Amino acid sequence: MMSIWWRIVRIVAKKELVDGFRDRRALASALAFPLLSPVLVALMFTAIAQDHATPPVLEIPVAGAEHAPGLVSFLETAGAEVVDPPADPETAVAMGDVPLVLVVDTDYTERFREGRPARVAMWVDSSRNANRSAVKRATYLVEAYSSQTALQRLVLRGVDPQLLSPVELAEQDAAGPQQRAANLLEMLVMMAVMAAFLGSMYLAMDSTAGERERRSLEPLLSLPIPRSALVVGKFLAALTFGTLGVILATTTMVVAMDLTPLELLGVRVVLTAPAAFALLGVLLPLVPVAAALQLLVASGATSFKEAQTWLSMTLFVPMMPGMIMTVRPVNPQTWMAAVPGLSQQVLSGKVLRGDGLTAVDVGLAVGSSAALTVLALVALSALFERERILKRG
Repeated sequence: MMSIWWRIVRIVAKKELVDGFRDRRALASALAFPLLSPVLVALMFTAIAQDHATPPVLEIPVAGAEHAPGLVSFLETAGAEVVDPPADPETAVAMGDVPLVLVVDTDYTERFREGRPARVAMWVDSSRNANRSAVKRATYLVEAYSSQTALQRLVLRGVDPQLLSPVELAEQDAAGPQQRAANLLEMLVMMAVMAAFLGSMYLAMDSTAGERERRSLEPLLSLPIPRSALVVGKFLAALTFGTLGVILATTTMVVAMDLTPLELLGVRVVLTAPAAFALLGVLLPLVPVAAALQLLVASGATSFKEAQTWLSMTLFVPMMPGMIMTVRPVNPQTWMAAVPGLSQQVLSGKVLRGDGLTAVDVGLAVGSSAALTVLALVALSALFERERILKRG
């Protein structure tokens, strides 16, 4: 009896896999995201690293430069290029023509010579994220000139500048380049987690809601075969696509990060073969959970479009732990390994930092995923026993 049950499972799984590999939309859903997303993130990191290593020339329009020759000379010595200001600084900044404009007050020279604060206004547009780097660099240069001038004034008056710093705080970073890289790569881990859901999503919809709309599900259910075998066969097909997506995402991530010059950012990624397999082992337990839950949700929908809507919302499930950890960071706790989605986020961080995984971590991650998968498959088998599974919208 068991051999017959397994034979039915293999037949159903083979049929769904053949249909899935023939369907270009299913293949695109399973392969496009895990192949392209790590590459795009790697290109973004490469651009950031190159800008960090060789920042572009900073052009600073200065209105009233004749009133502050010392400031202008300092800016040029620091590598900035002082250019002529626009006729209307406020409008030019608001329109995005220039990222910032320094405006020197007409009484700057007089107040500077008298030792009083000499005012310099900086027009910026805080709503333009592209200008933040230029504004930050210009602000740093002006503040550096102000600090240098203050120290020179103290020295001329016979005052030791060290009196202004009674306490010297020296920050020592215990994290090495590998540990700092782990925080940088959390985005890639989240994408690999999403690949588990995206990989099996279309096949889960097509093998349930899609078959219902094509009217091929009713003849299949009229056959004298165990519903559990039918469910497991469809589950194995969706599981295959999800596993393929995670493997591709992890492989692409390892290759892309190996080619990305993260050393320019002061971090280092050393993803050896054991580390890559450990990362893959952390991500794979989420795949059966994703496949089972998506089959259950899609089977409960009354149409393919409704299933597509509900399954699109399930993509927020793997994103939520990462979003919560970003808004409110917490130190990893043992119980987190038992929460699918959060488990992958926490344990992958351990792998990327070079920390080892304990038997408890692995047991909780695998055990909770297996339990949730079994519950979803049992509920799906019960749903396939009811006539509601044939209801169309």
